[in-house]
Amino acid sequence: MKKAFFFFFFFLTICNARAQAYDLFVVKDSTLQHPKDLSLHIEDLSFIKDNEYFNLIADGYTLLGNKINIDLTYKPHKNYDITSGVMLLKYYGQEKIEKIIPYFTLDIQKDKHRYIFGKLINNDRHLLPVQLYSFERLLDSRSIENGLEHRYHNRYWQTDTWLEWEHYIYKNDRHRERINFGHSSFLTFLAGNWEINIPLHIYIHHRGGQINWRKLNPGHDNSLIAGNVSMGLSVQKIFNKQNKTGISWQYFAHHINSENTEEYIFTDGNAYQLQAFYKYKDFQLDINYWKSDRFVSIKGDDMFQSVSQRIDKYLDDEGNPVSIFGTYTEPNRKLIYIYFNYKKEILKDLYLIFFTGIYYQVNDSQIITPAYSNFINGQTDCNIGFNLLYQFKHKLLSL
Repeated sequence: MKKAFFFFFFFLTICNARAQAYDLFVVKDSTLQHPKDLSLHIEDLSFIKDNEYFNLIADGYTLLGNKINIDLTYKPHKNYDITSGVMLLKYYGQEKIEKIIPYFTLDIQKDKHRYIFGKLINNDRHLLPVQLYSFERLLDSRSIENGLEHRYHNRYWQTDTWLEWEHYIYKNDRHRERINFGHSSFLTFLAGNWEINIPLHIYIHHRGGQINWRKLNPGHDNSLIAGNVSMGLSVQKIFNKQNKTGISWQYFAHHINSENTEEYIFTDGNAYQLQAFYKYKDFQLDINYWKSDRFVSIKGDDMFQSVSQRIDKYLDDEGNPVSIFGTYTEPNRKLIYIYFNYKKEILKDLYLIFFTGIYYQVNDSQIITPAYSNFINGQTDCNIGFNLLYQFKHKLLSL
């Protein structure tokens, strides 16, 4: 019976390429902007995400709030436009506005190419899987990324390549500069009602700088470069535009080129995922198996890390934090999880987005310390999210 179940599950679940819902926050453009137009654009995201996690890797918490982008766009020429705007983030239960971030964008489009200078396009997570780019980054101030980006899209080939300057430093800065480079590409083959996708994802994170402060410590490297890569294969059967199913496989790896691994702990590691997916109209269902060996990702979802992302919240008798999770690892993490999402335009320019994930942890977890002990076997966790996304564009005048 166990062998039959294994082969049935293996047949259903071969990874993670196009099947993932990259387009949850991608909606159609509500207006067509013409040269010399000045337009107002408002995007409001009301979000709820509840992580009911009780494992030893990812913290459980709830995100509840509003994120609004307001910008003005002027189109001097048919092939490019200039945008200036501001993002405001407000969490419910807090009196203050959490973040106010201004941004600027020069967007050049020519044929099938698109060049971005300034605020990057990331509402599709740069086409990265959640293991490399957490969905939650789109719910807060991390959704504002600045740098350079190039995109290309035709029927058979789609790419996104970008350089993000995460933290700029000045002379005598006490912090290090942070720079991220990423690349996503999909090669697509079509044969009748069958579609084959070959994805490649690269993400590189750098910390360092030459003009910032650092301690004179021969055993400590001020610089860190950590990289993730993933590649795979996805095969899907397309019944019609609204109905398709398929299987996929994807391999993940990371490498750190410094002995100073910081919070990542492991200098290298890998993982793979098997997946079966089915999409019908506005619904999508994924069934997944995840297996990792000392794998960590730079910007990925906490649930797939081999190093604990939980905070140390326990205090000793003197009120000092007790270090419990800071160095806790699960080198061989195994998950079976089901993911469901639904997106529909319920009113003009107003979209309802619902998603939920259920995770079953196959591996055992154990922490034994004088201050804290815990053993977990067969842990089940879940998350649930509800979003309302409103996008409005209005031409103010023609100059």
